[in-house]
This record gives sequence, structure tokens and C-alpha cells, in this order.
Amino acid sequence: LYPEAPRQALSMLAFAVIGIGALGCVLAGRWGRHIGSAPVAVIALALSGILCLVYPWLQDLPAPLLLAALLVWGFAVIADSAQYSALATQHAPPESVASALAIMNSIGFALTALAISLVSGLWDTLGVYVSWLLLPGPVLGVLAMAPLLRRRA
Repeated sequence: LYPEAPRQALSMLAFAVIGIGALGCVLAGRWGRHIGSAPVAVIALALSGILCLVYPWLQDLPAPLLLAALLVWGFAVIADSAQYSALATQHAPPESVASALAIMNSIGFALTALAISLVSGLWDTLGVYVSWLLLPGPVLGVLAMAPLLRRRA
């Protein structure tokens, strides 16, 4: 956020941005029971993608507004995960649900580890524009969900 901020404060803010994802999962799960997992996942993915896209232009915002944007991103970026699991349990053959969840979660964690490594490694080169490297994930996720949305309509 801001280099002059004390290191401990930045660590706490980073934890808040990550930790709010737990609330995103819980609230998305509750919402998913009312409108369906696919629409909730698409909304979370779209919000996450929009914030990845506009993040470089948010740098001149006052610190509280930039933090609010990062908290929204932290909320949204995790909110779709549980919805994918719910969709897998609904659409996989009953005898394959556990395997489908294991494979899906393994791929998800691997992609997350790769994204963290990529973003961390390229931060010095790209700065805030590194957020654009994360954009394909939400875009591809929304495209992958499109058939489920059409089926529901």
C-alpha cells in the first residue's frame, strides 16, 4: 500500500485482505443456497476480475479507499471456491464426488501457489500492473460457468 506505513501495520492489513475471504466463503455459500452456486461464483469471479483490471488505476486513492477496494477483492477472490465444490458435488456422479473434489481442489491450490509465485516474482518488474497477470483466471472462470447459467435460465 504505502511504503511509509509501519511494517506491522502492513502485515495486519495484508492479513485482513486475506482473512476476509473466509467471510466471503460463508456469505457466498448462504447466498448460493438462494440463487444457486453458479450465479454466485460468476458474480465473485467478475468482481475479482474487475478489481484485478482496475487495480493499477486505484493507486492515487486515499489509503482507506484503496484498502476498501483490496478488502472487496479479498472477499470476492475466495468466495467462488466453495461454490465450485458445491457445483462439483451436484454434477459429478455420486461414486466420483470425492475424487472430483480432490482433483479440483488440488488443481485450485496448485494454480493459487503458481499465481502467488508469479506475482511475487514479477512485482519488482511490473509493480501494480502485476494484477493484470491474475485477470485470466476470473475471465476463464466466468466463461466456464456460462453453460451452467444458461442451463439455469
